[in-house]
This record gives sequence, C-alpha cells and structure tokens, in this order.
Amino acid sequence: MTVESTPGSLTDHYDPRTKALRISTGVANTNGRQSFNPLAGSMGRGMGGPGTGPERRRSAPGPIGTPMGRGYAYGASTVPGYDTPVAGHLSVAQVAVIAHEVGHAQQDAKRDPMMALRQTIVPVAQIGSTLAPWLVIAGVFMRFTNLAVLGLAFFAAAVLFTFVTLPVEFGASKRALAFVGPMGLTGERADGARAVLSAAGWTYVAAALTALLTFLYYVTLVFGGRR
Repeated sequence: MTVESTPGSLTDHYDPRTKALRISTGVANTNGRQSFNPLAGSMGRGMGGPGTGPERRRSAPGPIGTPMGRGYAYGASTVPGYDTPVAGHLSVAQVAVIAHEVGHAQQDAKRDPMMALRQTIVPVAQIGSTLAPWLVIAGVFMRFTNLAVLGLAFFAAAVLFTFVTLPVEFGASKRALAFVGPMGLTGERADGARAVLSAAGWTYVAAALTALLTFLYYVTLVFGGRR
C-alpha cells in the first residue's frame, strides 16, 4: 500500500483500486502529525510527509452521492465546531476522517467480504446512478416497457450498492475509534471525534433510504399505470 498527498482539507480517502491512502495537505502539513502512525506494523508503510507520493485529486463520486471507499461524508458540516485545529494539532474532524480512512485500509488488507462485494458492483452501480433514470423515463414516455425495466435493473444495482456500503462504512468507523486516543484526542475532543464518526455514518443510512424510495417511485412509475 502507498501513502500519497492529495490537495485540500478533509479530502483524505483510501482507494482500494490502487491500494493508496491519500492524505489531505491539511493533515500532512500539521506539526506533530507523525507522533502516531496508525499504519505501522501489519499495515506496512507509515504516514509520510508531503511528497510521499504524487498529489492526486479524488476519484469520481459513487452512485447516488455515496462515497466509494473515501470519506466524502466526513467533515465539519456533520458536527459543527470540530473543524478548527488547536495550536498546531489536527482538528477533531481531521482526526476522525483520517482514522476512518485507515479503517478502510485495514478492511482491504484483511479482505473484508462486504468491501470486496462493494467494489465488485461498482461498475454496474455507476451505470445505475447515471444512465438508469434516463432509461426509465424514456421507457415510460415511449411506452417501451422493456427499456424501463432495464433501467430499473440497473438502478436496483445502485440501490444495492448503497446498502452494501452501510456495513463497510460503519465497520471503518468502528475501527477508527481505536485510533482516536493514540492520535492525541482526549476528553471532549475524543467525544467530538466519536460524534463526527457517528453523525457521518448516518448520512450513509439516509442515502440508502433515499435510493430505496427513489427506486420504489420508479417501480410505481413503470408498473402503476398498467392496471
């Protein structure tokens, strides 16, 4: 696994396709960042400073706004007040994000079955979130049921992706909790990191439910007028 720097703040993410943990410059440039190395030991390379790898931007977002192996949902907006660094140290949100992404790296290293399943259905899920709605609408408008049903099938894959994502993301957050103390957060700041991880995790639940309701709406749109 490689460790790379990526532009921005709270843009840390793990890419299972390239086995790369990408650390935002806001984390990489913080003094004292190397006092805890969550990747040491069984995970291999530690967190290097700026320049440990080429800077790359985040990959394209997943279907229906759901992240694919990155901490897109994590940030100050989830729990206000935890995005401000303290005297050269990482902010609560920064610690929560990088700890969560290290959790994803551990899941990949241990061959987590749900994470493997999620990566397998990514290509179909991407089609489901982009092309499927147009297939459904075109099929209904032209009264071409088979086309609409094809769109439903692709969209169902996108819905499946959002639900498979839930155990992956909550599992990574559970692993992240073990890093909160060693990364220097205690007392209220430790509680804040847990709150960030918890609140962000529920955004995935909301995304999954939204996807399911949208799918049911499309089903009604396709088959509701055939009675």
